[in-house]
Amino acid sequence: MGWSRIEPITPTHPTDFSLKEIDNRIADFQSLEKETLSQQPFDKSYESAYFQLVKYPIMAASKMNQKFLNLDLFYTLKPEERSDLNAHFQKALSAYEDIKSLTNQYNQTISKGKWQYMMDMSPRDLPVFKSPLELKNIEQKTKLTSPKPIISIAAGQFNRIQSNPAAYWEKISEPSFSHNALVSKPFLSDKTTIASTPSVVEYDLDIPNDGQYIIQVQAIPLHPLNRKAGQKIAIQIDNQPFQMLDFETFDRSEEWKENVLTNKTTKSTPMLQLDKGRHTFKMKMIDAGILVDYILIYSQ
Repeated sequence: MGWSRIEPITPTHPTDFSLKEIDNRIADFQSLEKETLSQQPFDKSYESAYFQLVKYPIMAASKMNQKFLNLDLFYTLKPEERSDLNAHFQKALSAYEDIKSLTNQYNQTISKGKWQYMMDMSPRDLPVFKSPLELKNIEQKTKLTSPKPIISIAAGQFNRIQSNPAAYWEKISEPSFSHNALVSKPFLSDKTTIASTPSVVEYDLDIPNDGQYIIQVQAIPLHPLNRKAGQKIAIQIDNQPFQMLDFETFDRSEEWKENVLTNKTTKSTPMLQLDKGRHTFKMKMIDAGILVDYILIYSQ
């Protein structure tokens, strides 16, 4: 959270979340909090263990998200228009105080103070852990103007599939944004086996007008399963040649950092000239351990 980095350490700034994403994320964490509280053990002998292993990690993460997400809404105001009495700023302050209270409970209350000094609510004094009072003068959050795809297909919403036990695509709901992603399996497959028995998924694309288009494949950022594996797939539109897309990044590279911040990695085709009507998009497995989330088509 806070859209900051630790290598090197950078200040926090407004997130890239849209206002809708902020509202959804806050609601999801509030729901998770209720579920966590409802599952507390009735047996008091388990109370400290539940707090240490379940309640603190979930509740503190939720409060950290609510601190920054409410600050994000506060940042939509110009700096000169901001007030400490703003409702979103007050919610951010409340979340910060809750983190202090939870951490104090961890260090001083559970197990009769056994874990005193164990938990720190501001490790390394990184900017992300500062009080909202110290973060209120961040730059204004601007409305995102990213182009919207004319077609968005969850990877699991394919029309046809060719697979076999030696190489196949499997639907998976988490981790993904679509809750309907595809992961290439089995994880122990080698390149020779995959190449001899390729698995292909097909999607029907209804292009609205003649024109130029870019097809983008959005995946979850991962590393190769082993030193002999990669992070490649091959894609094809109609009967054109297959094109290789390589999602592999290297630890602490700039691309890797950006992928980690957004939990997304995207690769695109060059500009394509497509006629109005139905086209077939194919995605072929090259490596195991690729988690594809969306197929996106943009008009140019």
